[in-house]
Amino acid sequence: MKKIFALLALFAAAVFASGGSDGASAEVTTTNGTTVTAFAYPVPASTAFQTRATVIALSDGDVLGSWRVFAAGKRTGSGNVALVGGILDDASWKDVGATLWGATLGTNADSIRVRVTGAAATSIVWRVKFEFDYYTP
Repeated sequence: MKKIFALLALFAAAVFASGGSDGASAEVTTTNGTTVTAFAYPVPASTAFQTRATVIALSDGDVLGSWRVFAAGKRTGSGNVALVGGILDDASWKDVGATLWGATLGTNADSIRVRVTGAAATSIVWRVKFEFDYYTP
């Protein structure tokens, strides 16, 4: 059994030799309903990827919002990042006072980014956990 696991590990290392995983976290505060970039991750040239973001938002009035969003995409050569198949908002939970709040993934030239939207006259702290799996042939 140990030999099988060793062979599987060796195979996985060979298949994903040009790929891997990365992650980061960020925090941003909004005070109005303008959409802002909470986090941006530069995608290397000639890369296919899958990404996940978990976002938790809390206002100074203890109103809570939480999101989990996924996307897959690619960057062909040194061109712009393109998402494939759209964005999956897997789950979101919001207090009654957070109905206008939102979090999503998007692109900007060579980056994938997490965008958040707060509410007018409301101070909201947004905490983002970003995960990035990639393959570069």
